[in-house]
Formats: sequence, C-alpha cells, structure tokens
Amino acid sequence: MGTWSNSWAILGGAGLVLASLSATPLRAEDGPMVLAPATAWVVDYEDEACALRRSFGDPEQRVFLEMRQFSPGSMVQFTAYSDDLSVNRDEIGLALLPLEPLVPSSGGFFIDLGDHGDGFTFSRALVLHLPASTAAKTPVDGPANGPEFERLVTGLSLAGFRRVVELRTGSLGPPLAAMRGCLDELLSHWGVDVAAHRTLQRIAGVADMAHFNGYFTGFPGHMAWMRQSGIVHLRVMISAQGTATGCFLQGGMGNDDFGEHTCEQVMAYTGYRPALDAAGQPIDSFWTTTFNFRIEIMRL
Repeated sequence: MGTWSNSWAILGGAGLVLASLSATPLRAEDGPMVLAPATAWVVDYEDEACALRRSFGDPEQRVFLEMRQFSPGSMVQFTAYSDDLSVNRDEIGLALLPLEPLVPSSGGFFIDLGDHGDGFTFSRALVLHLPASTAAKTPVDGPANGPEFERLVTGLSLAGFRRVVELRTGSLGPPLAAMRGCLDELLSHWGVDVAAHRTLQRIAGVADMAHFNGYFTGFPGHMAWMRQSGIVHLRVMISAQGTATGCFLQGGMGNDDFGEHTCEQVMAYTGYRPALDAAGQPIDSFWTTTFNFRIEIMRL
C-alpha cells in the first residue's frame, strides 16, 4: 500500500527501503562502536540547502555523516553511511550525547549507495528528547535547544548499523554556528528580508494542515504501481498576500516524478498564510516542507 506523510522541516539516486521502527528505546547488545573524527567538519553552501559533513573512524571502520538543513530552524536531516559496516534494517535511532538516551526516530529510510555502501537517513529537531519517566530530571540548566544547548552536545549515538555507533563529534556549537552563517547566506538569495526573518511573529505556511492533508491527493498512482518510495524536500515561496508564487525542489530521493507531482499540487493550493514581521505586518517569505512517500507491505 502506498502512503504519504507531510513533515515540517542528498543523496540523489539512492535506493530506499522503509525502516520498520519500534516504539521502545533501542539497546546496544554488543556495546557501542566508538569512532573518533577522521576529518574536519566541511560546510557545503548549496543553492537550496546547507550541509555539514564529516567522516569518523579508521579506514577499516569508516562512517560518513551529513547534517543538512533546508531553512533556519531546529529541524535537521541526518544521513549516515558506510562501505565497511552493514545496516540493521529494523531500527534507526539517535541520541545527542551525553544528554539523552538512544530512542527510535520515526520516518527513516535505509539507503543503498552502490559502491559507497549502505546507510540510513531521517530527520529530527535538535532539541532535547527525554522519556517521560526522566523528563523531570533534565540534564540541561538552560534552554533545551539553540546555540547554548548545542554547545553541550559532544557526540552522537546512532542506531541503524549492525552495532550502535558513537561518533565523537566534539561540541556541536561551532559547526552549527557555521551552518547558521550558511543559512543566512541561503536566505539572501531567495529574495526575502533576512533581518526581518530573524524576528518574525509568525512563519509562512499552511493555514489549516488538516484541510491541506485532505486536499493533497498523495501518492502518485504510477509510483505506487511500480512500488517505489521517495522523499521530496520543497521550498514554496509565499507572498505577503498569502499566495504561492514559486515551488523549488530542494532535494530528495527517488523518482523525479515525486517532485513534479508535489510541486503541481502545492502551487494549486490556495490555503496559505503569510509570514508576519516583528510589527505584525505580512511580508514575502517561504515555507519549507518534506513529503515522505513510502510503500508499506501489508502482512496478513
């Protein structure tokens, strides 16, 4: 059965396999594989996104990590892959070390990169995630997101390979500060007021998500028939009058028809709301979003 989901918000040509995720915390039965950095962080200034990349481990146990953002905010797309480590196709998870336990991440995909190996990709916000039983015992004295919080994160624990992998990243404060600089540069090419967007009262977007979900026809029929999954990252320009003025594919995986299908529908939709500046006045802005198209197998 083909389904689609819309998530608030790489590697082109990758094969996708839907991750089957558990709702319980993940366990590292053999203990984590701890990997030190093999390279420095690299910031990639792209036309539609900003990415941080770094490799970890020795040449026999090398893991490549990418952290990608399509617009300012806390949402990050994580991609990890390796030519040396095989994947565990049952679970994907992340922990921001040393602040939180390893828990499943929803909406992930395993990816086949051919000669570059196998890996997985998923998105989550860079905010503190704690089980309800421990939420009252937060290890953070200040905000649970933002630059101050990011400086406290010194590693990432990843489930998705056959063994849990711990990446010794060092403080994420400096690399994510560099990412913010890239994102400011990105916005300057989109024709919006960058300074005004730092103090918005309201971001642009869909006025009624339930109505939008009912309007969107979802999975392209021929892609469902071909049993293909896909991910589409879009930027929709929304005028001060609340109308869509442009749709741009920021990235994704799978057949190009997913992007064309989604842009046609979001441009025809009329239920957008404009962004409001610090004075409450509508301004030209954008909405970035991610659509996950997935084939799910019904077991009887």
